[in-house]
Amino acid sequence: MNNTLRRSMIWPLLLLTLTCFVPSHAELVVVVGAGSTVSTLSKEQLIDLYLRRLKDFPGSNDTATPLIYNSGPLRSEFLQNVLGRSDAQVKAIWARYTFTGKAQAPRTVENPEEVKQLLAAHPKMIGYLNRGDVDASVKVVLVP
Repeated sequence: MNNTLRRSMIWPLLLLTLTCFVPSHAELVVVVGAGSTVSTLSKEQLIDLYLRRLKDFPGSNDTATPLIYNSGPLRSEFLQNVLGRSDAQVKAIWARYTFTGKAQAPRTVENPEEVKQLLAAHPKMIGYLNRGDVDASVKVVLVP
């Protein structure tokens, strides 16, 4: 087989193979424990809860405790695409509230299992997961 023909066949195959291994963009969902009284939230309400402008879940006197991943791509996606803020901006907001005593920063978590365990045990907590990690222990209240 001609070298030129071989080369012209290799590049399309290589590109096709590489596109098969590009990770798909997982769908992020906002969740509460299955026993929570919260059934839905707007994106604006969620932003207000995480940025601590709103302390209680809308329509109740239940103080919300937001959960946030300590690090990783899901945290970055949530901050950028849902809250519309950089990590540094969010940390500055939380530091100001903590310093003045107005509110606490969200509780940090390490993995989806920890999120689900905390939400199942504490109906006043709110967090986020990849849609694929959702199970019967949590309910989706927002798909941003």
